[in-house]
Amino acid sequence: MDGGPVTELVATPEWRSPASGQRDYTALLPRAPIGALEVLPVLRFAGQPISPRMSEGPSAVSGPASRSAAPAPPSPVWGWSTKFVATMTATVGRQNVGEGPDGLRIDWLIEEGRFAGPEIKAVVLPGAVDFMRIRRDGLAIVDVRACLETADGARIYAAYGGALDLGPDGYARALRGQFATMPPLVVTPTFETSDARLRWLNRVRCFGVGRVDTHALTYVFDVYAAEVGQRADGGRAAGPQQTKLSESLPQNR
Repeated sequence: MDGGPVTELVATPEWRSPASGQRDYTALLPRAPIGALEVLPVLRFAGQPISPRMSEGPSAVSGPASRSAAPAPPSPVWGWSTKFVATMTATVGRQNVGEGPDGLRIDWLIEEGRFAGPEIKAVVLPGAVDFMRIRRDGLAIVDVRACLETADGARIYAAYGGALDLGPDGYARALRGQFATMPPLVVTPTFETSDARLRWLNRVRCFGVGRVDTHALTYVFDVYAAEVGQRADGGRAAGPQQTKLSESLPQNR
């Protein structure tokens, strides 16, 4: 592997063709190798090798000439797909908690919010809060709990953690009540509901990307559902293969 130490594996006989007498042998090679894997069959008779091994002679595959070759760069192993679920928009009010041993804590009370997409339209009910903790390196850790309600009365429990990057000086500025303009927000929402029409939300695994307007005290992020697809070609595809989500997520009309 990548010109490293030689590992010898014993192949076992599997099948012999009655017509030709040809025999197949099987050896278990390393799975999904990262780097260049070189293989050289070695024939033995009465326990003695009758063909060169990797560590022998100028024709050794793992010799200096082979080691000089640059290994192939790692590539994604699995295909994946995403589907837009909804956009979350919220207006918040600030409630200072203060400094603690783990950083500066601020509770952001969600005063108004909407969650709207092709298959769902809901509002955020009163009582939703982001229990934010700002680390001393300027990264704000998001921790939101909310209840959503659709126009026909279906309720959805929503929770999402994530990070809001306020910059390297974000902690010192936050202590003064100052925040970076439009910092990026990345979250991982999960949903729970008993409504039969929306139970697909219980199974999807999502991520959200957006920004926060720290002057208007509003934030907007888009939510996408992600699903793992088929294995890419040998784990060395040029990029992720796009596959369709399963039927658990409704198709857009």
